[in-house]
Amino acid sequence: RDYEYKMSQTAKAPVWINLDYMSAENWIDEFNALPSPHPSLPLTKYFWFPGVSKKSAGLIIEDGYRPRQDRFDHAAFLEKMGADPEMVTLFFFAYPYGPIAKLARALASYKRPLQILLSATKSGEMLKAELEKLEVSHIRLVQLPFVDQESFDEILWASDIAFIRGEDSAARAMLAGTPFVWHIYHQDDDAHMVKLAAMSEKMREVAGDTPLFNTWEQFQAGYNEGDIDGEALHQLLEHLEQWLLWSHWWQNHLHENGPMSQKFAEFLIIGRISALVLVIAF
Repeated sequence: RDYEYKMSQTAKAPVWINLDYMSAENWIDEFNALPSPHPSLPLTKYFWFPGVSKKSAGLIIEDGYRPRQDRFDHAAFLEKMGADPEMVTLFFFAYPYGPIAKLARALASYKRPLQILLSATKSGEMLKAELEKLEVSHIRLVQLPFVDQESFDEILWASDIAFIRGEDSAARAMLAGTPFVWHIYHQDDDAHMVKLAAMSEKMREVAGDTPLFNTWEQFQAGYNEGDIDGEALHQLLEHLEQWLLWSHWWQNHLHENGPMSQKFAEFLIIGRISALVLVIAF
């Protein structure tokens, strides 16, 4: 690889960081920041694993995140988006191969008023179409535009529940303290379900082994396997305050772990390392 050779020719060998995927699996605690010497060049690569434990690389958390969230006016934001700040609000952002028709039926059968913020995605279009077929009067649909990262965070802050997809969105929902259901990206041999279960187990340590937590875990697992447990979803909606409480506990845990930037700075200082090359791998 040309970039490896060029790095080896510098006057001072750079620090080579391999930023990998986020995971809650236990093994990343042992492998995070471990050196991997190059087999033929005078280079050392360090593996960097974002995660949710103290020994992981942590998550990206910007300076001033919590103060910005504390100052956030959710009512004004929802009104700007054309939404009703008085309604229970669910944000929907998922992969289009999920059980969207089944989810629509489960939401339609929940007879309390509900507002759904639809992401500007194919899955958002699909959920809207399915709900419109069912002609439900107690569900209010709000179409969102494409937004930047700051506005995405604000959508999470303004929502009571978030159906989110992918690693980045899951991390942002957890940092926001928003009750969420994670649609994890599907991988061969059900490797994604191992990652999903590992995250649930880490969260259980903070949230507690409660009936509602188990209901959430089972609903989320089923959702990722193409099924929707309507009764479980209704239970989560009925006990939203309890769901929100341990979501805040989890949020505090992640912020107390410290941001990735802090962990990286500590790594550089401890190693007395002054040069840096960042290589991102997914």
